[in-house]
Amino acid sequence: MSLDGNEVISKYFYNDFEPYALSLDLYHKLRLKIKSDLQLESIFNVFLVGSGRLGFTIKPQDKYRHFDNNKSDLDLAIISNELFISYWKAIRDRNHNINSWKNEGVFEDYFFNGWMRPDKLPKNQTIFLPNNQQFNWWNYFNLLNKDDRFGLIRINAGLYFSLDFFESYQKISINSLKTLGELSK
Repeated sequence: MSLDGNEVISKYFYNDFEPYALSLDLYHKLRLKIKSDLQLESIFNVFLVGSGRLGFTIKPQDKYRHFDNNKSDLDLAIISNELFISYWKAIRDRNHNINSWKNEGVFEDYFFNGWMRPDKLPKNQTIFLPNNQQFNWWNYFNLLNKDDRFGLIRINAGLYFSLDFFESYQKISINSLKTLGELSK
């Protein structure tokens, strides 16, 4: 029996099963830390995706590539319209003063699908969190990656405007696979 995109998302992202690359306890601690640091509403605004979650990737160009402790990273999806809008405004304000940046075109491709790859932002781009604390994505994740509580696997994250955009993007990869037989097991 194969699963459709909605069923895969429900089964593999919303259920609290142990991810491939982290213990359930460590995954919970990582989500709590990010929730607290970024002032998110809930740990359910943070999801481990990709091969770190499933043990293999579902990206169309890398079909079924297995998680490799020596090469793979942990990809997180952070869902927050407040953070998303803060970055959007910061980019708008920046572009009034500076024409473009190195990865602007790649950034826009993601942006028009309701999410940001902050690694495609200018490295010095900062925003203010709800408590007026200055926040820089690059600095935050560089520090998080030095926190040995979460192991030696590099942690990256994408920022989604909403759960709807997160699900929509995940479905693109899920639905592009010729068969979902591997995911129904």
